[in-house]
Amino acid sequence: MDMSKIEQATQCLKALSNPVRLAILCVLKDGEQSVQALELAVGTSQSNMSTHLGNMRDKGVLVARREGTQVFYRVKDERMFQLLQLLQDIYCPDYEVKES
Repeated sequence: MDMSKIEQATQCLKALSNPVRLAILCVLKDGEQSVQALELAVGTSQSNMSTHLGNMRDKGVLVARREGTQVFYRVKDERMFQLLQLLQDIYCPDYEVKES
């Protein structure tokens, strides 16, 4: 049993265990986003967003890059979206994602 893999899984599940963090991941499914874009999409304050983004970055779920004064986030491992899809299939089976 590889305890480092179990720890990775635990950190991933912790990242999903909050509605704001789950919403952030859903928004990032469309690709990298600025902090400001995430705030607008999720509908939360800058300080709350910063707290959650920092938490997810520290858990190794997100990576950030700076461009001038803006910070952009993306999901570190694209396999995270497979887990999100599974959750959607279980909890929202009738929900259809609209293509943009």
